[in-house]
Amino acid sequence: MTIKTARMTLIPTTAALARVEIADRPAFAARLGASVPEAWPPETLRDALAFFLQQIEAAPEQAAWITWYSAAVGALIGWALAQAGVRRIIANVAAGNTPSIRLLCRLGFSERGASEEPGHLRFERSAALVDGNAEETA
Repeated sequence: MTIKTARMTLIPTTAALARVEIADRPAFAARLGASVPEAWPPETLRDALAFFLQQIEAAPEQAAWITWYSAAVGALIGWALAQAGVRRIIANVAAGNTPSIRLLCRLGFSERGASEEPGHLRFERSAALVDGNAEETA
């Protein structure tokens, strides 16, 4: 199933597509019928692609949107940290939600202990100022 909006088209991934994404960026772009930036994947996802492939192979019926979700969250975090005045991002996640916890860790978040919400953990990612410019830090 493909989902289209006015601004984007979401294409579910497959193990074959994930393999091409890891091994051959130009072939990946050709399969998508889209241009893929030279800097793809972003730094926050580079090491995670093999993990995504394993998840897709283990549960193909659930994994179709994993790569998109992770990329979207990573892009949103990058955008947020680039905004003036943003010093940190806080995420609360259910203690048993292992996939989301792994994603937060891969995206540079650090666990900060229990959340105010019972049964949840608090994670943070901050942006430090270096010479007046925001620099992302874990």
